[in-house]
Amino acid sequence: YGNADEGGRNKLDYNKMVQVPVLVVLPAQKQPIEQKVADLQILSKELQKKSEKLLNEAKDKFKPEKINGNLRNWYNLTWDKFKSEIKKYGGVVIDKQSFDWVDIFKENQKEAQVLALEIRRQEQELNEMLYALYGFSPAEIELIENAN
Repeated sequence: YGNADEGGRNKLDYNKMVQVPVLVVLPAQKQPIEQKVADLQILSKELQKKSEKLLNEAKDKFKPEKINGNLRNWYNLTWDKFKSEIKKYGGVVIDKQSFDWVDIFKENQKEAQVLALEIRRQEQELNEMLYALYGFSPAEIELIENAN
């Protein structure tokens, strides 16, 4: 087993493990949570698909060297900030392209923002379901919420 501090492995002590409280969840409690998770997965995939489509078109059109974190969340950027991020990574946005692309960007941005807002709303609902299931107090919930 060895000492974990010296690169050895930790030893799990069964007698200590059985003292860890494990919540028993009934099927009636589990079903709405599973449904909420499934709904969130669908929304997240839809947002990812929309984002990848726009970013692939932007890569083809403007030729940036890479897509950074800010561009990955393009729907949170203004058009000017989006252009700035493209240019920062070696992309070229010509005024005529800009004129054509601003409408494409804004239309897709609205749709992506609606999806992102719905994801946040449903994540909060899921959190509230889990807080209730575990019986967290308002103080515990505040601690969890403020840790993120």
